[in-house]
Amino acid sequence: MSTYMKTNALNTAFQLLKVIASGKLLQEQITEAEAELHIHFDQKQLLTANSALLDLLEKIKAETAHKLKNDTDLLNSYFHKITIAQKDYENVSLFLFLTEHPAEYLDYPDFASYVDFLLNLTEARRCQLFLTMIKRYNHMYLRDTDSDEQTDNVSSEKNISTLDVVAAIMEMDVPMEIRWKIQDIFVHWKSHLEKALPLLNYAYQTLINFEPQLELYAQNFISYWTNEITNQGGIVPFAEHLFPLNNLPDTPFGYKLYISFFLPFELGFHADLSAENKVLSSPYEIVLGILYGEYVKPQNPYAPDYIEDSEAYINALKLLSDKRRFEIMSYLSEKPAYAGELVKYSGLTAATISHHMSQLAEASLIRLEKIDTKVYYSVNKEMLQKCFGFYQKKLLHP
Repeated sequence: MSTYMKTNALNTAFQLLKVIASGKLLQEQITEAEAELHIHFDQKQLLTANSALLDLLEKIKAETAHKLKNDTDLLNSYFHKITIAQKDYENVSLFLFLTEHPAEYLDYPDFASYVDFLLNLTEARRCQLFLTMIKRYNHMYLRDTDSDEQTDNVSSEKNISTLDVVAAIMEMDVPMEIRWKIQDIFVHWKSHLEKALPLLNYAYQTLINFEPQLELYAQNFISYWTNEITNQGGIVPFAEHLFPLNNLPDTPFGYKLYISFFLPFELGFHADLSAENKVLSSPYEIVLGILYGEYVKPQNPYAPDYIEDSEAYINALKLLSDKRRFEIMSYLSEKPAYAGELVKYSGLTAATISHHMSQLAEASLIRLEKIDTKVYYSVNKEMLQKCFGFYQKKLLHP
Protein backbone atom coordinates (compact mmCIF):
# COMPACT_ATOMS: atom_id res chain seq x y z
CA MET A 1 0.00 0.00 0.00
CA SER A 2 1.31 3.43 -0.92
CA THR A 3 1.86 5.90 1.91
CA TYR A 4 2.98 9.52 1.97
CA MET A 5 6.52 8.53 3.00
CA LYS A 6 6.89 5.78 0.40
CA THR A 7 5.71 8.13 -2.32
CA ASN A 8 7.93 11.01 -1.18
CA ALA A 9 10.93 9.19 0.29
CA LEU A 10 13.12 9.98 -2.71
CA ASN A 11 12.58 13.73 -2.46
CA THR A 12 13.12 13.58 1.31
CA ALA A 13 16.33 11.58 0.78
CA PHE A 14 17.68 14.30 -1.50
CA GLN A 15 16.99 16.86 1.22
CA LEU A 16 18.53 14.61 3.88
CA LEU A 17 21.84 14.48 2.01
CA LYS A 18 21.97 18.28 1.83
CA VAL A 19 21.38 18.58 5.58
CA ILE A 20 24.02 15.96 6.42
CA ALA A 21 26.53 17.79 4.23
CA SER A 22 25.72 21.07 6.02
CA GLY A 23 26.76 19.51 9.35
CA LYS A 24 23.96 21.33 11.18
CA LEU A 25 21.85 19.81 13.91
CA LEU A 26 18.11 20.39 13.79
CA GLN A 27 18.35 22.42 17.00
CA GLU A 28 20.78 24.76 15.23
CA GLN A 29 18.26 25.24 12.44
CA ILE A 30 15.60 26.10 15.00
CA THR A 31 17.85 28.68 16.68
CA GLU A 32 18.80 30.24 13.33
CA ALA A 33 15.17 30.41 12.17
CA GLU A 34 14.27 33.16 14.62
CA ALA A 35 17.08 35.42 13.44
CA GLU A 36 17.24 34.60 9.73
CA LEU A 37 13.55 34.05 8.91
CA HIS A 38 12.09 36.53 11.41
CA ILE A 39 9.98 33.74 12.91
CA HIS A 40 8.96 34.32 16.52
CA PHE A 41 8.12 31.41 18.80
CA ASP A 42 8.78 29.95 22.23
CA GLN A 43 11.78 27.76 21.48
CA LYS A 44 11.58 25.78 24.72
CA GLN A 45 7.91 25.04 24.15
CA LEU A 46 8.56 24.02 20.54
CA LEU A 47 11.42 21.69 21.49
CA THR A 48 9.42 20.08 24.28
CA ALA A 49 6.35 19.51 22.11
CA ASN A 50 8.41 18.01 19.26
CA SER A 51 11.14 16.21 21.21
CA ALA A 52 10.21 12.71 20.00
CA LEU A 53 10.06 13.83 16.36
CA LEU A 54 13.39 15.67 16.58
CA ASP A 55 15.03 12.65 18.21
CA LEU A 56 13.74 10.45 15.38
CA LEU A 57 15.02 12.79 12.67
CA GLU A 58 18.44 13.07 14.30
CA LYS A 59 18.58 9.28 14.55
CA ILE A 60 17.82 8.97 10.82
CA LYS A 61 20.49 11.56 10.05
CA ALA A 62 23.04 9.75 12.21
CA GLU A 63 22.36 6.35 10.65
CA THR A 64 22.58 7.75 7.12
CA ALA A 65 25.77 9.67 7.95
CA HIS A 66 27.29 6.50 9.37
CA LYS A 67 26.60 4.64 6.12
CA LEU A 68 28.29 7.49 4.27
CA LYS A 69 31.30 7.82 6.58
CA ASN A 70 33.68 6.61 3.84
CA ASP A 71 32.14 8.96 1.28
CA THR A 72 32.23 12.24 3.19
CA ASP A 73 34.41 14.04 0.65
CA LEU A 74 32.21 12.86 -2.22
CA LEU A 75 29.06 13.90 -0.36
CA ASN A 76 30.44 17.37 0.34
CA SER A 77 31.62 17.85 -3.25
CA TYR A 78 28.04 17.48 -4.51
CA PHE A 79 25.83 18.60 -1.60
CA HIS A 80 27.74 21.16 0.45
CA LYS A 81 27.32 24.85 -0.21
CA ILE A 82 30.27 26.40 -2.01
CA THR A 83 32.02 29.35 -0.37
CA ILE A 84 34.19 31.61 -2.50
CA ALA A 85 35.53 34.98 -1.35
CA GLN A 86 33.34 34.78 1.77
CA LYS A 87 30.18 34.39 -0.33
CA ASP A 88 28.04 31.26 -0.26
CA TYR A 89 26.76 29.63 -3.44
CA GLU A 90 24.29 26.77 -3.73
CA ASN A 91 25.60 23.22 -4.09
CA VAL A 92 25.63 21.57 -7.52
CA SER A 93 23.50 18.51 -6.76
CA LEU A 94 20.57 19.64 -8.93
CA PHE A 95 22.78 19.23 -12.02
CA LEU A 96 23.25 15.57 -11.15
CA PHE A 97 19.74 14.61 -10.15
CA LEU A 98 17.77 15.98 -13.07
CA THR A 99 14.00 16.00 -12.89
CA GLU A 100 11.09 16.98 -15.11
CA HIS A 101 9.15 18.37 -12.17
CA PRO A 102 8.78 22.16 -12.62
CA ALA A 103 9.75 22.84 -8.99
CA GLU A 104 12.72 20.44 -8.98
CA TYR A 105 11.07 17.81 -6.75
CA LEU A 106 12.22 14.23 -7.26
CA ASP A 107 8.62 13.21 -7.77
CA TYR A 108 9.13 9.53 -8.60
CA PRO A 109 7.51 6.52 -6.89
CA ASP A 110 10.76 4.85 -5.86
CA PHE A 111 14.52 4.83 -6.36
CA ALA A 112 14.49 2.25 -9.15
CA SER A 113 11.97 4.29 -11.17
CA TYR A 114 14.11 7.39 -10.85
CA VAL A 115 17.28 5.60 -11.94
CA ASP A 116 15.41 4.22 -14.92
CA PHE A 117 14.27 7.74 -15.82
CA LEU A 118 17.82 9.13 -15.64
CA LEU A 119 19.47 6.36 -17.62
CA ASN A 120 16.89 6.52 -20.40
CA LEU A 121 17.06 10.25 -21.03
CA THR A 122 17.84 11.13 -24.61
CA GLU A 123 20.81 13.43 -25.03
CA ALA A 124 18.56 16.22 -26.31
CA ARG A 125 16.25 15.87 -23.30
CA ARG A 126 19.20 15.80 -20.90
CA CYS A 127 20.51 19.02 -22.45
CA GLN A 128 17.10 20.62 -22.13
CA LEU A 129 16.77 19.67 -18.45
CA PHE A 130 20.33 20.82 -17.78
CA LEU A 131 19.54 24.21 -19.26
CA THR A 132 16.46 24.41 -17.06
CA MET A 133 18.57 23.71 -13.97
CA ILE A 134 21.04 26.42 -14.99
CA LYS A 135 18.18 28.93 -15.04
CA ARG A 136 17.01 27.79 -11.62
CA TYR A 137 20.43 27.50 -9.96
CA ASN A 138 19.93 30.39 -7.56
CA HIS A 139 16.50 29.25 -6.35
CA MET A 140 14.61 31.48 -8.80
CA TYR A 141 11.34 30.15 -7.41
CA LEU A 142 9.03 32.73 -9.00
CA ARG A 143 9.11 32.61 -12.77
CA ASP A 144 6.76 33.66 -15.56
CA THR A 145 6.22 30.42 -17.45
CA ASP A 146 3.82 31.63 -20.12
CA SER A 147 4.77 29.64 -23.21
CA ASP A 148 4.53 32.66 -25.51
CA GLU A 149 7.10 34.51 -23.42
CA GLN A 150 9.89 31.96 -23.83
CA THR A 151 12.10 33.64 -26.41
CA ASP A 152 15.36 31.81 -25.89
CA ASN A 153 16.78 30.12 -28.99
CA VAL A 154 17.17 26.90 -27.05
CA SER A 155 13.63 26.69 -25.69
CA SER A 156 12.66 23.59 -27.66
CA GLU A 157 14.28 20.20 -27.44
CA LYS A 158 15.10 19.90 -31.15
CA ASN A 159 17.21 23.08 -31.10
CA ILE A 160 19.41 22.15 -28.14
CA SER A 161 22.97 20.92 -28.48
CA THR A 162 25.79 20.28 -26.04
CA LEU A 163 27.38 23.51 -27.24
CA ASP A 164 24.27 25.42 -26.17
CA VAL A 165 24.60 24.01 -22.67
CA VAL A 166 28.33 24.70 -22.41
CA ALA A 167 27.73 28.27 -23.60
CA ALA A 168 24.97 28.72 -21.01
CA ILE A 169 27.26 27.43 -18.24
CA MET A 170 30.01 29.87 -19.21
CA GLU A 171 27.50 32.74 -19.11
CA MET A 172 26.34 31.96 -15.55
CA ASP A 173 26.76 34.76 -13.07
CA VAL A 174 28.86 32.72 -10.64
CA PRO A 175 32.63 32.37 -10.10
CA MET A 176 34.55 30.50 -12.78
CA GLU A 177 35.41 27.74 -10.32
CA ILE A 178 31.72 26.85 -10.03
CA ARG A 179 31.18 27.07 -13.78
CA TRP A 180 34.01 24.60 -14.39
CA LYS A 181 32.53 22.27 -11.79
CA ILE A 182 29.09 22.38 -13.42
CA GLN A 183 30.63 21.88 -16.85
CA ASP A 184 32.54 18.82 -15.62
CA ILE A 185 29.28 17.35 -14.31
CA PHE A 186 27.60 18.01 -17.65
CA VAL A 187 30.39 16.52 -19.78
CA HIS A 188 30.99 13.50 -17.52
CA TRP A 189 27.43 13.19 -16.26
CA LYS A 190 27.09 9.39 -16.22
CA SER A 191 30.43 9.04 -14.49
CA HIS A 192 29.27 11.44 -11.78
CA LEU A 193 25.94 9.63 -11.51
CA GLU A 194 27.74 6.35 -10.82
CA LYS A 195 29.33 8.03 -7.80
CA ALA A 196 26.32 10.02 -6.61
CA LEU A 197 23.40 7.61 -7.02
CA PRO A 198 24.65 5.26 -4.25
CA LEU A 199 24.63 8.24 -1.85
CA LEU A 200 21.00 8.94 -2.70
CA ASN A 201 20.15 5.26 -2.36
CA TYR A 202 21.69 5.06 1.13
CA ALA A 203 19.51 7.94 2.29
CA TYR A 204 16.45 6.54 0.51
CA GLN A 205 16.78 3.08 2.05
CA THR A 206 17.28 4.52 5.53
CA LEU A 207 14.06 6.51 5.19
CA ILE A 208 12.18 3.44 3.96
CA ASN A 209 13.39 1.58 7.07
CA PHE A 210 11.88 4.32 9.23
CA GLU A 211 8.76 4.65 7.10
CA PRO A 212 6.22 3.45 9.75
CA GLN A 213 7.38 6.00 12.35
CA LEU A 214 7.63 8.86 9.86
CA GLU A 215 4.25 8.07 8.34
CA LEU A 216 2.50 8.71 11.66
CA TYR A 217 3.98 12.21 11.83
CA ALA A 218 3.20 12.79 8.15
CA GLN A 219 -0.48 11.89 8.49
CA ASN A 220 -0.92 14.05 11.61
CA PHE A 221 0.80 16.96 9.85
CA ILE A 222 -1.33 16.60 6.71
CA SER A 223 -4.52 16.39 8.78
CA TYR A 224 -3.62 19.52 10.76
CA TRP A 225 -2.76 21.63 7.71
CA THR A 226 -5.69 20.37 5.66
CA ASN A 227 -7.97 21.73 8.38
CA GLU A 228 -5.98 24.98 8.65
CA ILE A 229 -6.06 25.62 4.91
CA THR A 230 -9.80 24.88 4.82
CA ASN A 231 -10.42 27.24 7.75
CA GLN A 232 -8.54 30.01 5.90
CA GLY A 233 -10.85 29.68 2.91
CA GLY A 234 -8.85 27.23 0.80
CA ILE A 235 -5.47 27.04 -0.87
CA VAL A 236 -5.81 30.31 -2.85
CA PRO A 237 -6.22 32.71 0.11
CA PHE A 238 -3.73 30.63 2.10
CA ALA A 239 -1.07 30.96 -0.64
CA GLU A 240 -1.79 34.62 -1.34
CA HIS A 241 -1.25 35.38 2.35
CA LEU A 242 2.18 33.76 2.36
CA PHE A 243 3.56 34.67 -1.05
CA PRO A 244 3.64 37.82 -3.24
CA LEU A 245 0.81 36.56 -5.44
CA ASN A 246 -2.56 38.06 -6.29
CA ASN A 247 -5.67 36.71 -8.03
CA LEU A 248 -4.57 33.09 -8.24
CA PRO A 249 -7.19 31.15 -10.20
CA ASP A 250 -9.08 28.32 -8.54
CA THR A 251 -8.19 24.84 -9.73
CA PRO A 252 -10.39 21.73 -9.85
CA PHE A 253 -7.27 19.72 -9.00
CA GLY A 254 -6.94 21.18 -5.50
CA TYR A 255 -3.46 21.14 -4.00
CA LYS A 256 -0.67 18.78 -2.99
CA LEU A 257 1.19 19.21 0.27
CA TYR A 258 4.88 18.32 0.51
CA ILE A 259 6.44 17.95 3.96
CA SER A 260 9.97 19.20 4.56
CA PHE A 261 11.24 16.96 7.36
CA PHE A 262 14.91 17.94 7.49
CA LEU A 263 14.55 21.65 6.69
CA PRO A 264 11.86 22.15 9.34
CA PHE A 265 11.02 25.76 8.43
CA GLU A 266 11.03 25.47 4.66
CA LEU A 267 8.22 27.25 2.85
CA GLY A 268 7.52 26.99 -0.87
CA PHE A 269 4.73 27.21 -3.41
CA HIS A 270 4.46 26.17 -7.04
CA ALA A 271 1.71 26.88 -9.54
CA ASP A 272 1.56 26.23 -13.26
CA LEU A 273 0.91 29.80 -14.40
CA SER A 274 1.13 28.84 -18.06
CA ALA A 275 -2.38 27.44 -18.17
CA GLU A 276 -4.81 29.01 -20.60
CA ASN A 277 -8.31 30.30 -19.85
CA LYS A 278 -7.51 30.34 -16.13
CA VAL A 279 -7.95 26.55 -15.94
CA LEU A 280 -4.90 24.89 -14.47
CA SER A 281 -3.84 21.44 -15.57
CA SER A 282 -2.34 20.35 -12.24
CA PRO A 283 -2.81 20.94 -8.52
CA TYR A 284 -1.10 23.73 -6.65
CA GLU A 285 1.88 22.45 -4.69
CA ILE A 286 2.90 23.78 -1.30
CA VAL A 287 5.93 22.86 0.81
CA LEU A 288 5.76 23.27 4.59
CA GLY A 289 8.44 22.48 7.16
CA ILE A 290 7.50 19.79 9.65
CA LEU A 291 7.73 22.14 12.65
CA TYR A 292 5.06 24.49 11.35
CA GLY A 293 1.90 23.89 13.30
CA GLU A 294 0.33 24.83 16.62
CA TYR A 295 3.46 26.50 18.00
CA VAL A 296 4.88 28.10 14.84
CA LYS A 297 2.87 29.50 11.96
CA PRO A 298 4.44 29.97 8.51
CA GLN A 299 4.91 33.51 7.30
CA ASN A 300 6.62 35.23 4.41
CA PRO A 301 9.87 36.59 5.93
CA TYR A 302 10.10 39.22 3.17
CA ALA A 303 6.60 40.59 3.67
CA PRO A 304 6.71 44.21 4.90
CA ASP A 305 4.70 43.37 8.02
CA TYR A 306 7.43 41.02 9.26
CA ILE A 307 10.56 42.98 8.39
CA GLU A 308 12.12 44.27 11.59
CA ASP A 309 15.83 44.64 10.89
CA SER A 310 18.05 46.46 8.44
CA GLU A 311 19.12 43.47 6.33
CA ALA A 312 16.01 43.39 4.14
CA TYR A 313 16.13 47.14 3.49
CA ILE A 314 19.82 47.03 2.63
CA ASN A 315 19.18 44.10 0.30
CA ALA A 316 16.43 46.11 -1.42
CA LEU A 317 18.85 49.01 -1.91
CA LYS A 318 21.40 46.62 -3.35
CA LEU A 319 18.86 45.24 -5.82
CA LEU A 320 17.76 48.70 -6.91
CA SER A 321 21.37 49.84 -7.41
CA ASP A 322 21.43 47.72 -10.58
CA LYS A 323 20.55 50.07 -13.46
CA ARG A 324 18.49 47.47 -15.33
CA ARG A 325 16.41 46.54 -12.29
CA PHE A 326 15.92 50.21 -11.43
CA GLU A 327 14.69 50.96 -14.96
CA ILE A 328 12.30 48.00 -14.79
CA MET A 329 10.93 49.25 -11.45
CA SER A 330 10.54 52.74 -12.94
CA TYR A 331 8.57 51.26 -15.85
CA LEU A 332 6.36 49.25 -13.48
CA SER A 333 5.66 52.33 -11.37
CA GLU A 334 3.63 53.67 -14.29
CA LYS A 335 1.60 50.52 -14.93
CA PRO A 336 1.69 46.72 -14.35
CA ALA A 337 3.40 44.72 -17.11
CA TYR A 338 3.96 41.09 -18.07
CA ALA A 339 7.30 39.49 -18.97
CA GLY A 340 6.98 39.84 -22.73
CA GLU A 341 6.30 43.55 -22.39
CA LEU A 342 9.37 43.96 -20.18
CA VAL A 343 11.48 42.07 -22.72
CA LYS A 344 10.45 44.50 -25.45
CA TYR A 345 10.96 47.53 -23.22
CA SER A 346 14.37 46.55 -21.85
CA GLY A 347 15.88 44.65 -24.76
CA LEU A 348 16.86 41.86 -22.33
CA THR A 349 16.16 38.17 -22.89
CA ALA A 350 13.19 36.44 -21.26
CA ALA A 351 15.58 34.45 -19.05
CA THR A 352 17.28 37.64 -17.81
CA ILE A 353 13.93 39.32 -17.11
CA SER A 354 12.84 36.19 -15.22
CA HIS A 355 16.01 36.35 -13.11
CA HIS A 356 15.49 40.03 -12.23
CA MET A 357 11.80 39.59 -11.43
CA SER A 358 12.54 36.61 -9.19
CA GLN A 359 14.96 38.68 -7.13
CA LEU A 360 12.59 41.65 -6.89
CA ALA A 361 9.66 39.42 -5.93
CA GLU A 362 11.65 37.58 -3.26
CA ALA A 363 12.48 40.95 -1.69
CA SER A 364 8.78 41.94 -1.87
CA LEU A 365 9.60 44.93 -4.10
CA ILE A 366 7.03 43.77 -6.65
CA ARG A 367 3.73 41.90 -6.63
CA LEU A 368 2.48 39.26 -9.04
CA GLU A 369 -1.03 38.96 -10.42
CA LYS A 370 -2.40 36.50 -12.98
CA ILE A 371 -4.76 38.07 -15.51
CA ASP A 372 -6.10 35.78 -18.22
CA THR A 373 -3.05 33.76 -19.33
CA LYS A 374 -0.33 36.20 -18.25
CA VAL A 375 1.44 37.03 -14.99
CA TYR A 376 1.57 40.79 -14.45
CA TYR A 377 4.17 42.47 -12.25
CA SER A 378 3.54 45.68 -10.32
CA VAL A 379 5.45 47.79 -7.80
CA ASN A 380 4.86 46.99 -4.13
CA LYS A 381 4.46 50.59 -2.94
CA GLU A 382 4.06 49.60 0.70
CA MET A 383 7.49 47.93 0.73
CA LEU A 384 9.12 50.85 -1.07
CA GLN A 385 7.67 53.28 1.45
CA LYS A 386 9.09 51.21 4.31
CA CYS A 387 12.48 51.16 2.58
CA PHE A 388 12.49 54.93 2.06
CA GLY A 389 11.47 55.46 5.68
CA PHE A 390 14.39 53.33 6.83
CA TYR A 391 16.88 55.13 4.56
CA GLN A 392 15.64 58.53 5.72
CA LYS A 393 15.91 57.53 9.36
CA LYS A 394 19.45 56.18 8.95
CA LEU A 395 20.91 58.63 6.41
CA LEU A 396 19.07 61.92 6.95
CA HIS A 397 19.35 62.60 10.66
CA PRO A 398 17.34 65.66 11.81
